[in-house]
Amino acid sequence: TEAGEIAGWFVPAAGVSAESPGPAVVFFHGTAERADDQAPIVEVYRPMGVSVLLVEYRVYAWRPGRMNLAAATADTARWFDLLAARDDVDPERIVVHGRSIGGAVAGRLVGQRELAAVVVERTPLSVSAMAWRFGLPGPLLPNPFRTDRALAGYAGPTLIMHGRDDDLIPFSHGQRLADVAGGDVVFVAFDSKHNDMPRPGDRQRYVEAIRATLIDAGVIDGASD
Repeated sequence: TEAGEIAGWFVPAAGVSAESPGPAVVFFHGTAERADDQAPIVEVYRPMGVSVLLVEYRVYAWRPGRMNLAAATADTARWFDLLAARDDVDPERIVVHGRSIGGAVAGRLVGQRELAAVVVERTPLSVSAMAWRFGLPGPLLPNPFRTDRALAGYAGPTLIMHGRDDDLIPFSHGQRLADVAGGDVVFVAFDSKHNDMPRPGDRQRYVEAIRATLIDAGVIDGASD
């Protein structure tokens, strides 16, 4: 980018190649996380035969380590296009998955690119309304990052997951996103807070919710693992 290099990690599913391209997911993590610490999400998708692109964000030059949300969202389409151009990826079977504020970043792709499915978890209705919790300059954001409006305009399979005891993004945000989303929507609630979802006992239900959404979207056939 004009602001310098940013990194992403591509983890191919077993058996994919130019002769046999497979589905893929672009994963957008939360603000207090790093792309190279996302082995658990790779372990969700890769056994299903889904390659994973882990996206890193740009940060504020004057606040090292603080995510520059405006700049990060400007990169989303570029990340998607890089993934879709790979010869071992089927561009018609690309999913976006965002966690926490990453759900808002993922939502920026809705309407810009053809998405096979959208998965968001622990995601606010609007980033600007809760920017102070993320250490972001809410009044200075170039748009309100209305995830609710983005999902309302999306007609494909959508999975929304949220913890009932979320102590950062209220559970009502997940419920509202499910109410307004325009596609085939599944809402899954977990007994968890913001940073411990899914808890070990809920891990399988979390995986199965994602698997069911990918099957519904035609991304996998139900026998991929």
